[in-house]
Amino acid sequence: MTLFSSRKIAQQRAFSARTEIGSAGFIGGVLIGGSDLKHAIRWLAVSSEFRRFGVGKMLVEAALSSIPSDSTVHVDTFVAGSPGAEATKRLYEGCGFIPLEVWRDGEVVRQRYIRPPLKRP
Repeated sequence: MTLFSSRKIAQQRAFSARTEIGSAGFIGGVLIGGSDLKHAIRWLAVSSEFRRFGVGKMLVEAALSSIPSDSTVHVDTFVAGSPGAEATKRLYEGCGFIPLEVWRDGEVVRQRYIRPPLKRP
């Protein structure tokens, strides 16, 4: 484990999913960034053999639970037509994110999703 990941885990800015099944061990992780009222999911990955079991949703929900509810959270991810784009869309929309603009930076093209601040009662 690197110093960076240890620090991020201690700050509740990184979460991982592990299993004792077989030899898999680490099966997924999420890394968040930002501060104040603007945050971002910087990285999310789930091992291919554990996809479609709710691991990604669990990781996103863990990340969101560590962010103040009155914050805006965004994620930049696959655009429509890319491998994994439909699953990603279902995941983030199921966690309360809404699609925004598609952006390009050179060869990189990404779809932005945003979870607006939650309304307080």
